[in-house]
Amino acid sequence: MEEAVAAFIEKTEHLLKLEVEAENEEFQHLKETYSEEVLAKRGICLRKLTVESTRTGLGGRSLIKLKSNKPDHPLTAHKFTVGDIVSILPTKFSKAELTKGKPVETKSSDVQQGVIFKVTQFAITVAYSEVPDEVSESGPLSLHMMGNEVTWKRLNDALANLRNGIGGKFDPETHRLCEVLFGISPPLFAHQTSFVPKNSGLNASQIDAVEFALAANDLALIHGPPGTGKTTTLVEFILQSVIQGKKNFGNCRK
Repeated sequence: MEEAVAAFIEKTEHLLKLEVEAENEEFQHLKETYSEEVLAKRGICLRKLTVESTRTGLGGRSLIKLKSNKPDHPLTAHKFTVGDIVSILPTKFSKAELTKGKPVETKSSDVQQGVIFKVTQFAITVAYSEVPDEVSESGPLSLHMMGNEVTWKRLNDALANLRNGIGGKFDPETHRLCEVLFGISPPLFAHQTSFVPKNSGLNASQIDAVEFALAANDLALIHGPPGTGKTTTLVEFILQSVIQGKKNFGNCRK
């Protein structure tokens, strides 16, 4: 199993690296091709912001809270979320710079990059290792999206955990699950037995899915288009598992 898992990790890490590079190149292309005004309409730039506060957060990182320069005015529509990599720059106002198609002449390598820490209707907080020079300048600021590191970090952390677990370091149950997931061993199922649904509104397909999941010794996959009742089925499965005392449940991080 070790060879199969190691090959999967190596290939996936390479593909993730290519995907991150492609995403960064796409954002850089947009910045070099369009004006701030156009980028704002695409939701990847917030303009005319001002610093509401600056404080030190966990790990000594500087937390910079930005809001609209209009008092009590919500932020304009945008696509910024927690974990996005961003840069803070002075807002460009000249007529030439606001002309459609005029490049924003600042490369990602020329500015410090921060990470979105918190997003509300009226403000965005950005975490920096140190306060960028642009924040101390007078005049409105713009927030530019550069990418998102949370997704890539979680994926790479999962691959690192998988690498650390191969070679007999996993507990027997996890080792068995890896063998099933990588196609080395087939999943095992017990004899399916009927049950009395707690939810009387389940249809035949949902009942079959619950019976299938209850019989699984390793794992069960329940698939269906949006709106077909997968979550309702999952709730019934959990209830029946608790009633039958067949499964152990624990919390997992999102």
